[in-house]
Amino acid sequence: MSPEKQIKTQAGYVQVEGFSEAGAGYCCGSCKNLVYHADGDGKSGWCLGLSVPVRTYGCCNNWKLAGQAKRGYNGHRLKVVR
Repeated sequence: MSPEKQIKTQAGYVQVEGFSEAGAGYCCGSCKNLVYHADGDGKSGWCLGLSVPVRTYGCCNNWKLAGQAKRGYNGHRLKVVR
């Protein structure tokens, strides 16, 4: 397994292709650790927290990386349901 894939697997990173047109939402696109590629398609970037390339519609289990203002695709703040 490549180092990038291993990091993403350990972080629980997934990409939800169905959300690729939905905007930033609560996934990587809204995380403070995402740095967009200057010459990219607006959906690809680099995760400063995991140090791997990601897509805006990906997400991982490291919610603490995203900060406090987690919002859903509809703009409403998300609530943790236990």
